[in-house]
Amino acid sequence: MDKVFVTIAEFLDKYISKGWVVFIISLLPILEIRGGLIAAHFLDVDWIRAFILCFIANIIPVVFILLFVEKILRWMKKTKLFGKLAGKIEKRADKKQKEIDDPWILRTMLKTKGFRKMGERIKTEPQYKEMILLRCKMFALFLFVAIPLPGTGAWTGSVIAALMNMKVRHAFPVIALGVLIAGFIMTLLTYGLLASLGI
Repeated sequence: MDKVFVTIAEFLDKYISKGWVVFIISLLPILEIRGGLIAAHFLDVDWIRAFILCFIANIIPVVFILLFVEKILRWMKKTKLFGKLAGKIEKRADKKQKEIDDPWILRTMLKTKGFRKMGERIKTEPQYKEMILLRCKMFALFLFVAIPLPGTGAWTGSVIAALMNMKVRHAFPVIALGVLIAGFIMTLLTYGLLASLGI
């Protein structure tokens, strides 16, 4: 996968500045902040500049995705050209949504002695239950975005949040924090570990 980032970076570096290369790679789905930071390291961009560029670029699409992805997917489904792609995107997002939507965090907490009072309150107060479930979903979404693995990130997290009908005011800060943490992890890996190995 690193070869993909490097190949794209080499190609774009011929036409635009290194900062723009890093910014554009971080804007793209799948590559996102992970790809941007790897490309930045490969292009010898200072890690602070790279982190800031990658973070900003990766956050830009989030609000648009949260607001418009459902409308775009509906439109895509109606077209011959994009119909299959829209189906694949929805299918993948549904799969990831089920992982996040399942309140495994809540179930785990309620099995713990210290949370039994919370369990009783959840059973008797529907509003409290909704609040706790929302917080669990937000935490799961944060983890999904923050752990920099293939298939996770701001783009997929935003699609999942939109399909879960999570409000922008709840989803955006969680996704932004997740991108920030993923950026820290990737900066440490690319500029720390790779640099110490001489790569």
